[in-house]
Amino acid sequence: MATTVTAQDIQSLSCEFEGCDEAFLQRFIDQACRRLDEAFWGSLYDDAVLYLTAHLAASARAGSSGISGPITSKEVGELKVAFGSNNANSGLWWQSTAWGRELHAMQSSLCFQSTPRVI
Repeated sequence: MATTVTAQDIQSLSCEFEGCDEAFLQRFIDQACRRLDEAFWGSLYDDAVLYLTAHLAASARAGSSGISGPITSKEVGELKVAFGSNNANSGLWWQSTAWGRELHAMQSSLCFQSTPRVI
């Protein structure tokens, strides 16, 4: 079964992808399809493709220097924001975006592995 995920699906997932070039998104859809084991994901395969694609695209848009981790502190007066560690190089790559965390949560519902099954 081939994925039914399209660039338009990614664009409608979140405002952060609105206006993204379709060829840019299609490249990550293709990459996600190659990385994910369709037999493992079963009926959740398209969802896994959607979230891994969003994770890869968000990471690429953040720049090659990597992205910051989740917000760990924020203030309004004098505007202060603090970020946690990226974890991209610690084996916890999926934590660097909300989409990676969603993929991990979905994967955890299928079995008790510590990271998403990506090949």
